[in-house]
Amino acid sequence: MSDLEFYADVLSTGTILGLDSSCTPDQVTMVLGADFGEHRARGVLLRDFGLVEFTWERSSADMPWFGLRFTVQVHRLETAGPAVVNPVLQRAYGAFPATATPFGRVRALLEAEGWPLQEIPATDPQLREFWQPDSQATVLLGPRPEAATFNPDELPLYQISAPLPPGLAAVRSAPHAHRTTRDRLNHLVLLSNEARLDWLIRRQPAQADERPNWWLYYLQSIDAGIAQETGPWDRWITLKLWLIEQSESQGIFTTLDTVQRRAWFVATLHNRYAPLPAEAGIPDADTLVRECLTAIPGTHDDLARSADLRSHSRPDLLRSRRANGLIRAAEQHRSRIRDPHLAAALDQWSALRPLLV
Repeated sequence: MSDLEFYADVLSTGTILGLDSSCTPDQVTMVLGADFGEHRARGVLLRDFGLVEFTWERSSADMPWFGLRFTVQVHRLETAGPAVVNPVLQRAYGAFPATATPFGRVRALLEAEGWPLQEIPATDPQLREFWQPDSQATVLLGPRPEAATFNPDELPLYQISAPLPPGLAAVRSAPHAHRTTRDRLNHLVLLSNEARLDWLIRRQPAQADERPNWWLYYLQSIDAGIAQETGPWDRWITLKLWLIEQSESQGIFTTLDTVQRRAWFVATLHNRYAPLPAEAGIPDADTLVRECLTAIPGTHDDLARSADLRSHSRPDLLRSRRANGLIRAAEQHRSRIRDPHLAAALDQWSALRPLLV
């Protein structure tokens, strides 16, 4: 194993040694060890393991930590040297060089294994950013050279992080539309369901392959609208839940996409905005968890394991990843489940999840 394979594994799976952004602080510490720096501020917890950081948030001290993201600070290798690499990572992947790996080497390995990257606008104009849609991991490159023309494959890796959900990637790709979108949503939230659907169908792109990003953009923009409100949020929550359902009814997304997106949305609401308005028609935990478990594309025995990523076909890896994502979404509601049989079923899947891709 090598540093190159580490970067490729993170970008293709959206995980670090099986850890993803939904893991709790204790779960991360069990894998990476207790040697970390910690920073807490205004409901945010960051743990720095040297090359790798994990970040969580919570709305109050009596709430559990809710995972936000992890970050691989590749640029630290050039300033702090290989000693910045966590010993657990060194045992798994070997020694890391003191220089950042050129992007072209990582991209070539990913493309050979069937995980292509697509460029998205970077938040820092001095950097370039690429995104892997399946793993929702991004990689920043740079800084850019002064030359007007250059090959991004020659740029060094700067930072890898996950997740960047498709909705946020769509928002990044159309930053100029924020105000117009907000005005349209203010109009849409006041319409009847029939009028909303007519509005959406008339305005969605004519090309079918452009519609998913268009719908994702509006779905994500509602989250920004909720964050800007001081409450009540019921009409915005109702609109988002309705849009999630309609995106499946209109053939834009699959049932798997729908149940996973709905479960994460409701989990975020509980974490950030509790108590939630009863008028919004928010599904209960049992419904959300049951939908997620039903949508898992496989059984305990036939889903690919992550012990050797390169021994499985890409379709098998995708099925395993989708199962992992559905289990993660369901786990966000574990403490609110009322049906003991459903809770036991989720616990069985949760025990398997660290082994999935």
